[in-house]
Amino acid sequence: MFELCPGRMVGPGEKTFIIAEIGQNHQGCLETAKKMILAAKTAGVDCVKFQKSELEAKFSKSALKKRYQSPNSWGQTYGEHKKHLEFSHHQFQELQRFADSVDMPMTASAMDEPSVDFLDSAEVPFIKIGSGDVNNIPLITKACKTGKPIVLSTGMANMAWIRYISGHIVKTAESVLRTRNPDGEKQVSLALMQCTSSYPCLPEDVNLNVIKTYHQEFPQLVVGYSGHEIGVAISVQAVKLGAAILERHFTLDKSQKGSDHCCSLDPAELELLVHHARNGTEINLLREILGEEETHSVKTAEGDGIKTFRDCERPCYEKLGKTIAAREDVKKGDILHQHSFTIKVCDPPGIDPRYIENYIGMSFRVDKERDDSIRKDDLTTLTYHLEQHIVEDDL
Repeated sequence: MFELCPGRMVGPGEKTFIIAEIGQNHQGCLETAKKMILAAKTAGVDCVKFQKSELEAKFSKSALKKRYQSPNSWGQTYGEHKKHLEFSHHQFQELQRFADSVDMPMTASAMDEPSVDFLDSAEVPFIKIGSGDVNNIPLITKACKTGKPIVLSTGMANMAWIRYISGHIVKTAESVLRTRNPDGEKQVSLALMQCTSSYPCLPEDVNLNVIKTYHQEFPQLVVGYSGHEIGVAISVQAVKLGAAILERHFTLDKSQKGSDHCCSLDPAELELLVHHARNGTEINLLREILGEEETHSVKTAEGDGIKTFRDCERPCYEKLGKTIAAREDVKKGDILHQHSFTIKVCDPPGIDPRYIENYIGMSFRVDKERDDSIRKDDLTTLTYHLEQHIVEDDL
């Protein structure tokens, strides 16, 4: 148990903490974002959350320049599209002031290291790390060093990685606590959110029983659920299975342009979720309220409780997963070391940073410009057996 927002504890015995993930469903419009904050406040959530990026830090040059022709596009390139949706520091701070004026806590997912610095300076109550950065140890470490509570979504990862990264967070956070308050309590403020990175997520891929698995594996941590499924019944069941924090995407209009709207809750649904999650409504009663079709999927959504990288997450990983890119220009024959690379969304994708230790010390076969992705074929002495181990066993 710990304080996630001022005066608001999360954990056993506390009411479910509900986050309305506005994300970028504001369509790049400040006034729409303010309307969404008000609607979330009316629905009764505990916090609203946005996304914060410095585009050149999150994406490689080639990823930003990539043509983006889609019904959801706000620009000719992916960079133009993301620039349209990204609020400036000034706009974010204006939203903070507005949220404060209506007594609604507000935070954001930090999607690159400069954004951690900004959110820390903006004094958000906690920092969210999205599933796209579950493999980004430098970003996670930087977030831990702020001393703020960390809420970590765990999509696109298996149980072995969750054990590793949660241990890293706890160790880093304890070090920070010892430095800042040598004689004080050393409780680490970390919440693990079961999540499947698929939009929308089908019931058979939700795997709510991972919530129970996390409770068994990490009894000292708070456990939650970040859902991308259709409807509210599955998320209500997540609370009954032990989710102390519940996060759902939120929209004013599901028909709007953007890939997240289809798996978001509208204001009426968000209000329903808050009511039934807080009151622990039984599925039989929900069936009378929501209908057979939605509630029938709940049993399927419980799953087997085994945390794996699921096939349905592969498209999200290939589009927005973080991989390694050259920090500076490198020449053929140079050696890959810890300071050779940075971690970004790359096009084409590079090596997953989870497995960078397998490659440190290898030499480059080709020249690379700054920000180019570093792929396995760019390095010497990689074997087929190692590639099989990475793809089949670890992801």
